[in-house]
Amino acid sequence: MVCKFVRDAGARSVAFENGSGDIGYRTPVALADLERLKKLPHLVFSTDGTSYSYNVQCIQFNFDSQFFKHLKVRQAVAHSIDRAALLKTVAYGYGTVSHSPIAPGLKEYHDPTPSPYALDLKKAEALLDEAGFRRGADKIRFKVPLDFNPIGDDGRRTCEFVRASLARIGIAVEVRAADLSAFAKRVYTDREFDFTYNGHSNLFDPTVGVQRIYWSKNFKKGVPFSNGSHYDNPKVDALLEAAAVENDPVKRKQMFVD
Repeated sequence: MVCKFVRDAGARSVAFENGSGDIGYRTPVALADLERLKKLPHLVFSTDGTSYSYNVQCIQFNFDSQFFKHLKVRQAVAHSIDRAALLKTVAYGYGTVSHSPIAPGLKEYHDPTPSPYALDLKKAEALLDEAGFRRGADKIRFKVPLDFNPIGDDGRRTCEFVRASLARIGIAVEVRAADLSAFAKRVYTDREFDFTYNGHSNLFDPTVGVQRIYWSKNFKKGVPFSNGSHYDNPKVDALLEAAAVENDPVKRKQMFVD
């Protein structure tokens, strides 16, 4: 067996097309090439086995940031991003918009309730004004870096979409790239970030894959993919801890929904 590390997604597409590549992990080709490659008779694409991961991609705020410690600023960001357009233009439709941190694939625990933060730029502008971040003479409210997890090929493209979206409400975003080790150190050890585009596998159960992101007791500097936001909510802590030991599936789902 020969293992190849090909950083460029387009080059990986070519490798599968010309037969120099035989098998790839997750989605190993450029999404823009996927429909074309699916038509080639010597290639097979399968989603079998992906149910273990159920990866959820999201924006994570640093609750210690001078900007994002304010609830209204976080709400403004949520109101400024067209999730359906992001899915279509960045991911070529491959994915599902989820308004819950528990992925739709975990059907017994997923909450399909629509987000209360629909696309509404006027509302976003008003929230930022109320938070005290008014537009300056240059029409900019504040400037902020956006870091992204470099695993996968969609991070930079998604961040460019977010950058354009937030520019419409006066937030100037600098997309900041780093390799995985530098990203993990910046977010989870040094905590020198404001917000990030990140992904987390739900795995086979929310207690295993989701609790680690929102449980205040899992805010541990130096531990990658823990509670990097420094989210701290006693009610959420109590629900997560109760759900971890609840045997009734109906009661357990309600705890996660609450």
